Amino acid sequence: MRPRRILASEAASYAGDRVRLKGWVSRVRVLGGIVFLELRDRSGSVQVVARKGSPCFNTAKKLGRDYVVAVEGEARLEERAPGRVEIVAAHIEVINEAEKPLPLDYTRSGNPLNLRLDWRFLDLRNPRSQAALKALAEAAHAVRQYFRSQGFLEIFTPKIIGQASEGGADVFPLVYFGREAFLAQSPQLYKQLMMATGVERVFEIGVAFRAEEHRGPRHLCEFRSIDYELSFVEDHVEVAKYAVEAVRRAAEAVVRGVEGYNEVFGEPPRIPGSPPILSVDEACRLIGRPGCKMSAEEEELLGKAVAKEYGSDLVVVTEYPWSDRPFYTMKHPEDPSKTRSFDIILRGLEIASGSQREHRYEVLVQQLREKGLDPSGFKFYLDHFKYGMPPHGGAGIGLERLVKQILGLRNIREAVLAPRDPERLAP
Repeated sequence: MRPRRILASEAASYAGDRVRLKGWVSRVRVLGGIVFLELRDRSGSVQVVARKGSPCFNTAKKLGRDYVVAVEGEARLEERAPGRVEIVAAHIEVINEAEKPLPLDYTRSGNPLNLRLDWRFLDLRNPRSQAALKALAEAAHAVRQYFRSQGFLEIFTPKIIGQASEGGADVFPLVYFGREAFLAQSPQLYKQLMMATGVERVFEIGVAFRAEEHRGPRHLCEFRSIDYELSFVEDHVEVAKYAVEAVRRAAEAVVRGVEGYNEVFGEPPRIPGSPPILSVDEACRLIGRPGCKMSAEEEELLGKAVAKEYGSDLVVVTEYPWSDRPFYTMKHPEDPSKTRSFDIILRGLEIASGSQREHRYEVLVQQLREKGLDPSGFKFYLDHFKYGMPPHGGAGIGLERLVKQILGLRNIREAVLAPRDPERLAP
């Protein structure tokens, strides 16, 4: 009967027992008549010892880094060993070898990002790289739990659509059985239409596509978006509170769920219970640039100014100009050149955008025309506004951008399993 298979992190609990482990060889040291191995699996690492005279000694000496092996032996407490436990090997089976040299030395820092992405599935053997994927999972799980706790229904909208979600040219066209179609920029129109059903509160964590030629560290052509919409809102500030709380809970979950967060990524973002809410005009004055447009550079300046002035790494910026917002955004009743809209900026980067929506049919048709869009192309969407659409609002939060800022990553591509940008279509 084979001994129990355990994980590396469980070895101390089985001291005195014969056990079996499977994983990768991270390190090999031959010191006279003893071979020390570091065996890595999904839970961590454990030291394996093979002594001269053991039937597995010669096998152990020939092992190379990244060989996949199975080890049987006795788990034993050892104060001098990492983790104060080691496996005294009795049998080592080589499951698969690894060619040398590896195309990427994933153990070192400073590898060029393009090389890391070319060999992404070797790069992810590095615990720091892998932590970003764990952070994505933790953030998505926390956000899902939050919205469900607030009575939101999770929905799943189509990603092949017949009309661009938000107008404009940044869409990926495709041929759909001889007809023109597009990959969805967002679930915007569908989540708004859900407000006509009486469900009142919906959210989605799904993929979205933008055919933008950006090559910088903050943009992707394919990304995950956290979208929500709710009915009977009073204004855009009420809508923004849900995004702020979702971001706060995601950050807490990442810090709690990513092992060694503080040692690897430093201090977590500061998100107070009531973060500052500034109009665009107020934000521009704070950074000494009256009349600014909140460009990427200005967002970064604002992040630093708010951290110094308010002790917060998050700020809500409101009342963006109508000229800069999508057609479905409600204009500000006191100044139609502005809107009931907001962005959430975390550590100097916009991670969420939202607004109160225009729910009146005639006004919505007029706003489409103002944006140079043909209302007939949005007929399926507009028709529902004739039959009792309640006041509503919502927002979209970029999941990868959120994780990038929580971890303090330099490039958003580090927070994606296999990023898609204007140059990259593989792996």
